[in-house]
Amino acid sequence: MGKLMKGGISYGGVADIDITKEDVVLIMGEMPSNPRDGMTILYEGDTTQDFTNGHVYQYSEEDAEWMFFPLSPDNTIPCPRLNHFNLLEYDDKCIAFGGASADGKQKALDGIYVSQDYGITWRPSTEIHMPIELEGIEGCIASTVDTNNYIWIITNAQVWRGRLNRLGFAQQ
Repeated sequence: MGKLMKGGISYGGVADIDITKEDVVLIMGEMPSNPRDGMTILYEGDTTQDFTNGHVYQYSEEDAEWMFFPLSPDNTIPCPRLNHFNLLEYDDKCIAFGGASADGKQKALDGIYVSQDYGITWRPSTEIHMPIELEGIEGCIASTVDTNNYIWIITNAQVWRGRLNRLGFAQQ
C-alpha cells in the first residue's frame, strides 16, 4: 500500500523518497482512462544518487498504491535525468523538460520529452518544440499550463509562451 511517511513516500515498503530534496517534482490529475480515478506522477532526479535516468513513480487513488517504473527489458525508454526538471500535464500526456542531462547527452532546454502512458515510457516530442533561443540556457526553470492551453516557461529573466495550434480552437 502506498503511504506518505515522515520525510518521504513509501511504496510497498521498498522505497523511501525524501520529498524535501531538490529534483523531486510531481503533478496531480485524473487518469485519462478513468476520470474518477485521481493520479499522481512523481519524478525523482536526485543528483546525490548514482543513476543516469530519472525515477518515475505513479500513484493511483483507486488502487491506493505507488508504482515504480524502472529501466527493464519491457521498459527501455526511461525518463532522462535532467537538472531543473519540469513536469507538466498537457494535451492528455505528461511532458518533461529541463536543464542539461546528468550524463551530458542532452543540452539544457534542447527538447521536450513526452509520455503518453503517464510516466512509463518517454520519447522526444515530435509535436511540441522548445524555442530555439532557449537551447543551452542553464539555470532555474519554472513552468505552468494555463486554462487556454498555453505552456509558460520562465528562465533567466525570460518569459516564453506557446501552445499547440489545435488546442487553441473550440472543437465543433
